[in-house]
Amino acid sequence: VLFRSRNETYYPYATRIGYKDGGEEYWNDASSYHHVPHITVPFLKITAQDDFLVYHSSLSRLSRSLENPNVMVVKTKCGGHLGWQESPPPCRSNKKQTKKEGGGREEKDEDEGSFVASWSDAATTDFIDAVIRVREMQWKDELMKKKANMEKDEEAKKETKTELIPSALNDDTHAEVLDDNKDSLHKRFKKAVVEAATVDASK
Repeated sequence: VLFRSRNETYYPYATRIGYKDGGEEYWNDASSYHHVPHITVPFLKITAQDDFLVYHSSLSRLSRSLENPNVMVVKTKCGGHLGWQESPPPCRSNKKQTKKEGGGREEKDEDEGSFVASWSDAATTDFIDAVIRVREMQWKDELMKKKANMEKDEEAKKETKTELIPSALNDDTHAEVLDDNKDSLHKRFKKAVVEAATVDASK
């Protein structure tokens, strides 16, 4: 039984969760490379060289990730299968300063386990920060371009108005209309009264 369990060509748990063949069907469904070409947002993929489960198989499908500009592939030398999720304590003194009861400060050894941090979390955070900075720069560039285009449009409108006004004044009909529009209602009424008085006087 032990010999058989060490030489199985499929994973026994796969058949227990609904996969009939226990091998190819399970890995085909669990693999993410089917979805990589359809990723439309910045995506970070991390893999380790000593990952005995998926590293070599992922290399054969690396082109799928490289063809998508939204996907960034990060390869680590060690870490195993998801082993880099937890990293050792940072290279610093594991001593914590605390206040003494009578005043002053003293150093106490700190438990190393409290310094354990997720390497993948730090890498992912750096990646997200970089994406945000790049997007902010892109948004600023787009705003500057829009502002420049709006200024050009305003200048073009001003030049068009400047060209239309002299051509209108050269035309007697247009000039008469412009002059009439400039007159206020009071001036036009006064002008009409004077003309009427002149006609009566001539009679």
